[in-house]
Amino acid sequence: MKSLLPIFGLAALWAIAGAAVGAGIGALYGGTWVAWCSSLNVIVGLVLLLFVSRNPRARGLFYGDRRSDEQPAGMLVAVLWAFPFTLLFLGLLWLLLGRILQ
Repeated sequence: MKSLLPIFGLAALWAIAGAAVGAGIGALYGGTWVAWCSSLNVIVGLVLLLFVSRNPRARGLFYGDRRSDEQPAGMLVAVLWAFPFTLLFLGLLWLLLGRILQ
């Protein structure tokens, strides 16, 4: 159960970021994009998790069973967690821009 918590947290983060991007696109161009962008972001996030999990050091870093002498592979996990925050910021920026331009 402990190893499932980071996966569910990451999937929720990617879904929230996708919903923000979908709301921002909807505010700029109209339409309902929240469900499409949210599901697409979860798929992209879990595919990236699959690629990160193939590296044994990155897998250990992601799941928390990493020893202190293993240094590399931190960038892969950092991108996995930082990219949704970037998308969340971008989606909120688009949402604000769409509200201002209306």
